[in-house]
Amino acid sequence: MPIIVATVAFGMGIDKPNVRYVVHVSMPQNIEGYYQETGRAGRDGLPSEALLFYGVSDVIILEKILNNGENAAFNATMQQKLQKMKGFCLANTCRRRYLLGYFGEQLTEDCGNCDRCFAKSRLEDVTVPAQMLLSAIVRTGQQYGLQHPILVLRGSKSAKISEEQRALSLYGIGKDRPEQFWRSLGERLQVEATSPKQERPCPY
Repeated sequence: MPIIVATVAFGMGIDKPNVRYVVHVSMPQNIEGYYQETGRAGRDGLPSEALLFYGVSDVIILEKILNNGENAAFNATMQQKLQKMKGFCLANTCRRRYLLGYFGEQLTEDCGNCDRCFAKSRLEDVTVPAQMLLSAIVRTGQQYGLQHPILVLRGSKSAKISEEQRALSLYGIGKDRPEQFWRSLGERLQVEATSPKQERPCPY
């Protein structure tokens, strides 16, 4: 199978109607670019797939790049677009709904063909963990990043945790779940809190 690799996808595969897969190995800067690049697949009308790998480090790197720009207004706009791209990656709703909603279109039903739609049967009610995490954020003074309240919830012995925080009733009550669970939950809550109503996850 022929494979095309590029660091900049502009024009890549534009004359290839039979591209079956588009794989991103890091997060694009904005949804416009992502949408254009995934649009290279399936131009012949046959089934095709898009796969996106992303991580928190992608956002950090892209934010630093944007912050180094000389045009403050442009930087601010691109930062907003980056947050929307992050929202797309973390959102718990149908991917196609999110994409079309970003461009001002409304999908009346889920696409049934993305990872979020496939995962509906595996959804977990995280109401209680979400309450625990929010409580930890509030009771530690709302002055830390996400990592600190997670350390408290997981009962960390780190010197960063004060004696007062160790005495909290919620200290250690989340140690049965891995750090990544709490981080993913926190990031998702942040996305939902800042997303327009139509982009929030559907109440499955």
